[in-house]
Amino acid sequence: MSHSTSQPLGCAGELIGFKAV
Repeated sequence: MSHSTSQPLGCAGELIGFKAV
């Protein structure tokens, strides 16, 4: 969860992004 910290949501956005993908 630290490969995309440039997202506006941060780690939360990563989890959502992962599930979205």
